[in-house]
Amino acid sequence: MLLDEQVTLLKDKIVILDSILGKKENIIINYEEVIGKKDNQLGISAELSNKLETTIKKEKAKSKLYQLGTGGLLLVVLVLSAL
Repeated sequence: MLLDEQVTLLKDKIVILDSILGKKENIIINYEEVIGKKDNQLGISAELSNKLETTIKKEKAKSKLYQLGTGGLLLVVLVLSAL
């Protein structure tokens, strides 16, 4: 009788431990998914940052060309008006 109760108790403990183990495995899987998503977000953020930096450089170059073009045009107008 006592042996049967001990066996039943041990089986119940095994079931509980299996349940705990399954929950821990789910937690680990969830953390891995979160880490994967964060890595993906960091990659996207870096990519967008690089694109923004490239766009800013292009706009600065265009602005310089416009300023040089405007200054050159003003010089030509002044020279022509002096004639």
